[in-house]
Amino acid sequence: MECNRKRGRELYFWLMSRTVDDDIVIERRYVPKASITKEWHAALRNKLEPFLRDPGLISCYVRLNSDPDVHRQFKDLGAFFSFVAEHWSEVLESEIWSSDTVLVRIVCDHARQGVLLSSRAGNDAAAEQTIREIESTLELQAAARQPYRYRRASLEYEIKNWRGDSFAAAVREIANLLGGRPFLREAYVKIFNGNIETLTPFVDLDGFLQQVGTRTGAYGETAILMEGRDNAVGLRVNSEHTRLRIRTSFDLPALDQLINAFTDNLGLVQVKALDSGSDVGAASPSQRPEKPLLKYGIPVLVAAVTAASVSGFVSLKKAVFPDYKVFISTPPTTNGTADITGPLQVSWYLKPDGASLRGIVKDVPATIRIFPAGQPVQTFPGKMPNQTLTLAPGDYIVQVETPDTEPAQITVRVKPRK
Repeated sequence: MECNRKRGRELYFWLMSRTVDDDIVIERRYVPKASITKEWHAALRNKLEPFLRDPGLISCYVRLNSDPDVHRQFKDLGAFFSFVAEHWSEVLESEIWSSDTVLVRIVCDHARQGVLLSSRAGNDAAAEQTIREIESTLELQAAARQPYRYRRASLEYEIKNWRGDSFAAAVREIANLLGGRPFLREAYVKIFNGNIETLTPFVDLDGFLQQVGTRTGAYGETAILMEGRDNAVGLRVNSEHTRLRIRTSFDLPALDQLINAFTDNLGLVQVKALDSGSDVGAASPSQRPEKPLLKYGIPVLVAAVTAASVSGFVSLKKAVFPDYKVFISTPPTTNGTADITGPLQVSWYLKPDGASLRGIVKDVPATIRIFPAGQPVQTFPGKMPNQTLTLAPGDYIVQVETPDTEPAQITVRVKPRK
């Protein structure tokens, strides 16, 4: 749990100074048998009441995902539980500290679905009995030791049918296996801006899924490492979206459900995972050497087909050296129209026009033309993908063209800010 260690030590020694001499304190980690839900947390107040009689000084703390380094303090239990309920979707951690009671503290790690309990009594047997009673009352089970350190499996797949929305749906399904709102140890997407690779990190799952889930979005390597309910899952897709690596601490029964989340959506073909180490981190998929057929066989094959058939040569030439067309990937559109507020971000890439042995081409300079209604055309030559343009509210035709390709265009509707 991501606690402020200095504050924790100060409170711990302060609480210990208020105990009776020779008191025994037992502290253990748990996970709920169900999940830490809004309803489960709201019921804590009544369930903990028998262990908080004559509580003396109570201090409650809350950390939110929007500002995780700030601990909000409450002296009143009612105000504490009301704040947590009101900001439930943002809560990372909530805790209660008490002096002069058998319950020293309870810390709920909402993202990882973990609970830390400390109980106090005059001897070992009484302290053990107290913590067992709290464990039973809250329906907890002992947490695994070092649950996120080692992986039980590393799997690697070729992706035959990449779709960003399908990948996002699979990640969401895995997040549900981890409790719904898992802690993101690592999450990022890489995008090329000209010759510069830019990395966008994410601290919340919804933001990450929104980025990778856009079907028309153009981005490269993406990775996420989630922790929750005593398990971790690391995922990474390579820049070409042709390779997926899964590292996980799940055992075999849950592993099948995890794999099905991807195979049902992306058309995966399992290959041997050439993976070193023992951690769960989202390591990069192994790189495959260029296929001998593409490197050496194609020129020979083209020559053979040329001798046999002119039409066959033309077809094969198109597959090896295809005509390309521009594809505008950002902003995302619905029926050819993009609705935006604020600056316009334009990105594009080239893709083969028809079946081809070649893939998409990124980082191609292009000319951007803006056609405002009733206004002169605005031209921006020699621009690289991921350009940001400021436009006044209104309707526009945005066109992107590169040498030797047919221009692509979309309709953009810029709405005024509220």
